[in-house]
Amino acid sequence: MGFEFEYGRPDSKPAPPQRPPRRPGPQGLRQRIADLWRRTPRAGRITVAVILVLAASTIITSRDRGSDATLDEIAAASPPAADANPAPATSLQATTLPSSAEPEPPPETTAAATLPPASPTVTAAVSDTRPEPPPSTAAPEPTAAPSSAAVDWSELALSVVYVQAARCPSLPSSLSNSGSGTVVRGGAYVLTNAHVVHDDNGAPCRELAVWFTRSFEEEPDDWVRAALVAADRRLDLAVLQLEAPVSVDRSIRIAAQQLEPGESIRILGYPGAGGLTMTLTRGSYSGMIEHEGEAYIKTDADISEGNSGGAAFDEAGVFVGVPTAGIEQVGLLIPAGVAEQFLNRALES
Repeated sequence: MGFEFEYGRPDSKPAPPQRPPRRPGPQGLRQRIADLWRRTPRAGRITVAVILVLAASTIITSRDRGSDATLDEIAAASPPAADANPAPATSLQATTLPSSAEPEPPPETTAAATLPPASPTVTAAVSDTRPEPPPSTAAPEPTAAPSSAAVDWSELALSVVYVQAARCPSLPSSLSNSGSGTVVRGGAYVLTNAHVVHDDNGAPCRELAVWFTRSFEEEPDDWVRAALVAADRRLDLAVLQLEAPVSVDRSIRIAAQQLEPGESIRILGYPGAGGLTMTLTRGSYSGMIEHEGEAYIKTDADISEGNSGGAAFDEAGVFVGVPTAGIEQVGLLIPAGVAEQFLNRALES
């Protein structure tokens, strides 16, 4: 059994299919329209132009109406505002919960979450529900130190007294020592210099009187007897006890203080010259100086002979030392810390 093959002649092949006619391109279409427009009479051209204008107006009008409809659809599709009393869960939702469990209430939603973010009401709702910021935990600013303008120096001067010592062994009966002092320890004691209540030989005077003034400008007009409690000639300090205590308001606190170079110092006392009224002199702290084994505050404030035993203050009215001597325009003050230690020893013994 064999295979038979039929060979056809070359001229017997089928003819190729005809291609479909080509559509006129843009150039051909425009050419035909131009030819048709040239063949159209003038009246026809005007009619076609009117029709085209009306058609364009209709298209624009319908497009505007479509935009309005789109906005309405968007507004209708926006979620409604949350109701203050939400509807209860539907039966379908209830069937999805276990029979033994109570249905959980729907989560609370705020009006701010359902309103459009661009609405002014949203801003008000957010600002009303926003929690208040916590109180500031910043450390408070430090309080400024009192200035000299805040110190009532006329009131502070009432704590400085005039001390008179009579019947001193080496002095004639008609003469007496005098100086200044400061009321301390609740108005019951007076701190002064040892040389104010002793004679030149170091013997104590037997009659002591402490004079008080009513104001800075007036001479002292009231006095109280006093007794010598303790004295240290090396420190040049002495403590007197008043026979009758005075007002506690006149008492000055004695405690160690720290001075800065150039810090202002004011000295109150009775100079013993030009009348018995008190004076207030000003100077500044210029360091420490050692004299006969003791350290003293050095100042350029004037310390006259009658100011010995008075009181030296800083600009804030804090007691800083006891005036003791003036040497060639240099004043010496016994530091408040030294006076504090001496006062404690004298009253404890």
